[in-house]
Amino acid sequence: MALFLLSAAHAFNTRAFATERVIAAAGGMASLPCLDGDRVGRKAGYRKLALSWSFERTGMGKVPLLMMGSDGVVKRGLCETSGRTRVSGERTDAGDYSLTARDLRSTDAGVYSCEVRHGSVYLERAVELHVVQVTTDAVGLPLEGSKLNLLCEMAEPLTGARYSWHRGGNMVTPTGQRVWTGDSGRKLHFSTLKPEDQGDWECHVTFEMLSVNAHYQLKVLGFLSSPQDVPTLYARPDSSATLFLALMPEVPCQPQTCGWLRGQGQDAQPVGNGSDHARTERHPGSLSLTLTPALASDRGFFTGYVNVSGHWIERIVRLELIEALDYQAAEAAPSSRRITLVVALSLLLVFIVGASLIIFRKFMSRRRNFPALDVTLTTVEASVKKV
Repeated sequence: MALFLLSAAHAFNTRAFATERVIAAAGGMASLPCLDGDRVGRKAGYRKLALSWSFERTGMGKVPLLMMGSDGVVKRGLCETSGRTRVSGERTDAGDYSLTARDLRSTDAGVYSCEVRHGSVYLERAVELHVVQVTTDAVGLPLEGSKLNLLCEMAEPLTGARYSWHRGGNMVTPTGQRVWTGDSGRKLHFSTLKPEDQGDWECHVTFEMLSVNAHYQLKVLGFLSSPQDVPTLYARPDSSATLFLALMPEVPCQPQTCGWLRGQGQDAQPVGNGSDHARTERHPGSLSLTLTPALASDRGFFTGYVNVSGHWIERIVRLELIEALDYQAAEAAPSSRRITLVVALSLLLVFIVGASLIIFRKFMSRRRNFPALDVTLTTVEASVKKV
């Protein structure tokens, strides 16, 4: 009979709540709530506490994360997630037993259970954690000019969740010409990757009153300059001329994957493969070709290329040789232009001053004639009156 009454009392003091949902981004933090409102009014120093958090996801049984006793000592479970979770012992006196998880991963998604015993009260809370992660379908880092899809995914999908993509505060529309969204906003499609596509892309997920932003730093292997840019290098004959192209630091620039061609298009021929006249240098973030000395026959176009897994990208650089007299003329050209400009401005100033003097003289001559005209009119009027 006593056992029955004890069980009834325990059941009476057990409080269970509806399962809550939390959405967070991979790599970020999440706070899983476990609050006891009745605990707030208890006097300070009440430490008769037994707290435990456990974790369960699809295909895996429930595993313990951590336990905390009245002495405040935390004991952790053996699963990897346990090491990235914590409970604030300072807040437990106020009835806050929430769990904080950091450095979230997609495998952290699942149901987290909070069990609290204090005195005769037994509290149970369950929280569903959904982790949003942005992934790509590229094998390795994507290359300039290739196609790419970014995927906004959740290990435990939420029916009714809404997705949208943003960059720099602007939303990507489903009807873009080169970049557009699909699959109800979950996918971001690139028909042709360009260097300007590098940077932060943001997937925004909303579900009921919850929302989260998951970010992805996109890197595009290739040249940093635009394909439309054709820089020109000016050099003197018989001097050393170095053609330079900037690359993404992650580009695997090796003798078999990147180099230089003489010319452009189908007529281009390999150059700079260890010869004394032309030397190719490959460094993280750069591809250069040094011509020593630069000959008259070197005048023209050179093509720097990267070839990764059969995917070819290139940039063109123009070399122009200028004779010594041309250099002097080029250096004198700015001075002659300045002299011409000064002369033109001086002539314009003389013209303005001359015109101003002519206008001033005409004005003064008219002003001097006005008094004589007035005297003549007065004299004529007086003569008429006398008659």
